[in-house]
Formats: sequence, C-alpha cells, structure tokens
Amino acid sequence: MRNLRWLGLLLVLGSAYPLAFQIAEVVASRSAYARYFPVQVAAPTTVDGHQIDVTDRAIVIDGRRIKRLEDTRSIAVVDLRDKRLGGSTPVVVEWRGGRDRATWQYRTVAVQANGQVAFDEFSYSERGSPRIRTVLARFVSPTGIGFFSDATQGWPTVLYPVIYPWLTVLGGVGMLLVSFLAARRHPRSSDVRHTTAP
Repeated sequence: MRNLRWLGLLLVLGSAYPLAFQIAEVVASRSAYARYFPVQVAAPTTVDGHQIDVTDRAIVIDGRRIKRLEDTRSIAVVDLRDKRLGGSTPVVVEWRGGRDRATWQYRTVAVQANGQVAFDEFSYSERGSPRIRTVLARFVSPTGIGFFSDATQGWPTVLYPVIYPWLTVLGGVGMLLVSFLAARRHPRSSDVRHTTAP
C-alpha cells in the first residue's frame, strides 16, 4: 500500500500544475464574459451613436483620423456591450507581430461615453490584466490566447486534457484514498500495542 500511496501522490503532483492553469482560465473567462458581451462588426458602422471606419492607413472615429499602428497585421471593430452597467462602447483593436509571441503587440482605441478617445497599448505578456484586454485581443490574435496561459486554447484530444491532467489527478486522489483507508483498517504491526496477560 505504501507504493500505491507514492504513486497516487506522484500523479496528483504531476497533474497539479496544468490543472491549476486550466481552472484559473475557466474562472477568469467566466468572470470576464459575465460582464462583457463583445460583438465584432464590419466597418464602416455606427456604435452607440459614433461613426467608425477603418482605412488602409487610419482609423476614423466621428470624422477624426487616427493613424494606425505601423505594420498592423490584423484589425477589428468591436461593439463592447457592458452587461453590468449597460450601454455599448465602440473599440478598434489592432495587432502586430511575428511568429514569436514575445513580439506580439496590441492597441485598443475606445470611444468613451463622453466622446473622448482612450488608447491602450500592451504586449502579449501584459494581456491578462485587466481581463478586458484578453477579451478584445482574441478578435485579432492569429491563434487562440488565454488570460494567463494558453492551457485551454490547444486542440482537445483524448490524451490532453482528458487523460492528462483530469483523469490522472482523479486516479491519484483515488489511490491516496485507497491507501489511507487500507492503512486505517490494517495498521502496521509496529503500531499495535502488545499486552501480556497477568
């Protein structure tokens, strides 16, 4: 039973790292999308009374021309609807970069309720905070991205994430429970007190 206990502990520890990332991604995603409902729209368009258009060189918001990022490789216009506060915010999202994710750069151009234009520039490593960055960046990223990691973005297979880490952690917990229950029912001889008759 001692070997079973060690094997169970090994399975749990080996599965904990990817499992923690997957759980964190699910919690972050539910939290973000519980508040925001983003919808990609085609330009030119009107969102919440603001006219949005995108040209080869500029973003046009209510007639104001804003220069696009150099080497922009993907751009999207998003109607960001706030479920909690109500209302919509027009946002233009840009992405540029190469094959290496360390080179990925994003910029959002959002029209606030008072008509002011707000800019937010961030890298791939900075996408997770605030979470709205990831929600918007997903519209222009060439591959799926997560909030903190990409643990839930890969193509699912039987091996990952079904067998590893979910079934391996369940199997490990099961082995630990069996070994502990067996140890309680059949204590080691050294733990049993021997008494002699008077």
